Amino acid sequence: STTWVFPPLLLYAKTRADGTGDAVLPPLFWHFGGVDRSTTVLFPLFYRLKRPTYSAHAVLPFYVHVRDDDGTKKTLVPPLLTYVRSGADGSRSVTAFPLFWHRSNAERSTTVLFPIFYRVRRPDLDLTAVFPLGAGWKTPSGNHTLVLNTYVFRGTGVHRGEWDFRFVPLIHVGRPRRTDLEWDFLEGMVGYSRLGVNRTLRLLWGIFIPMDPVNKPAAWYGATLRSDTSAAVF
Repeated sequence: STTWVFPPLLLYAKTRADGTGDAVLPPLFWHFGGVDRSTTVLFPLFYRLKRPTYSAHAVLPFYVHVRDDDGTKKTLVPPLLTYVRSGADGSRSVTAFPLFWHRSNAERSTTVLFPIFYRVRRPDLDLTAVFPLGAGWKTPSGNHTLVLNTYVFRGTGVHRGEWDFRFVPLIHVGRPRRTDLEWDFLEGMVGYSRLGVNRTLRLLWGIFIPMDPVNKPAAWYGATLRSDTSAAVF
């Protein structure tokens, strides 16, 4: 190795046979190098670190970047309150505090633009919401849509044929199963449901009147009536 010292400049420098070296010019500049690690400082702005498991660069107070040995990258921008992380596995995180958040990987993600936009993806849920106007989401049972006071559900897969419509608080009508039917006005002031062969009339929100089952002859004012599953309403 070779070492130089220049007292008038407060300079110290050293080189080694492996190509690494050190240099110091206090109080502004320091550099210490090695085969698997090094440190460089240009005070007070620039910093660079290299270690066996990570490397880092910083221009303070504006920017910091770290890279791990597995390929994960992290970036911090303090003036913008912003943090970004990119994982070697494809995951990603972005935060711009306090308005924006994003987290994602192969199976799930969450995105928020506060307070207006929300996006959530999970193995059994895919949701998009625009507050306060409405939202749409998908589940294993079907597709859901909410716009102000109107809600619509459409079944998919094994739930195909099921549907639900609500215009709160005026009307609700739907098929909880393909062969069933239910409806009501004013949140139950008057309503009707046919679930399987059982039928029920609803009055004044809390009065439930059982009706004759489907396909059973019923007497009504002296006449014999017959109801069946092909009836449009009753």
